[in-house]
Amino acid sequence: MDAVSTIATTASFLVSVPAAAAGVRAYRAFGGLREISCPETMEAVVVRIHVTRAIASRLSGGNELRLKACSRWPGRQGCDQACVSQIAASPGGCRGHALPTRLPAERRELSV
Repeated sequence: MDAVSTIATTASFLVSVPAAAAGVRAYRAFGGLREISCPETMEAVVVRIHVTRAIASRLSGGNELRLKACSRWPGRQGCDQACVSQIAASPGGCRGHALPTRLPAERRELSV
């Protein structure tokens, strides 16, 4: 390898490390199930955030959250997802400590 290639490779690596670290932090922050209150019914629901979209938004300087799954879906899948503001506003992101890691058979659609 010549000196220019070595410098370019090193620079690329040094630039990608902070981006990868930010991606890992975002995955840890947004992965998993959340328990929130549905704005339409005022009942507790379990949701899963679209993690890849949240990571891409975070890396580009935004903070867009969209749901990947909800316990009210598929019947209400076209909702406006106003509940994500609860997740963004909560210090813990509405992460429930008592939520199961696996869902019962009738709620398997959230595990995707």
